[in-house]
Amino acid sequence: MDDVQIRTTLRNYLISEVGLEGSLDDHESIFVDGLLDSMDFVGLICFIEEEFGFELSALEVAVEDVDTVASMARMIATRH
Repeated sequence: MDDVQIRTTLRNYLISEVGLEGSLDDHESIFVDGLLDSMDFVGLICFIEEEFGFELSALEVAVEDVDTVASMARMIATRH
C-alpha cells in the first residue's frame, strides 16, 4: 500500500467510524485539537493494527504520531 492509499484509508476511517465530518486535511490536527477522545484513540490504534497488520502499544505511540493523517501515514510506513 502506498502513501496515498494509506492516507485515504485513514481518512475514510476517521470520517466514517469516528464521525469526523467534511473533508479532513492531511495536516489538520485531530488529537491535539480534541477531535479524538481517548476511546477514539483506542479504536484508531485497533484499526491501524488490523488494517496494516502490526501491533502497537499505546505506550509506544506518541501524540505526534497520531495527530494528523500525514503523521499516522509516516508512522505506518516505518512499520511496514
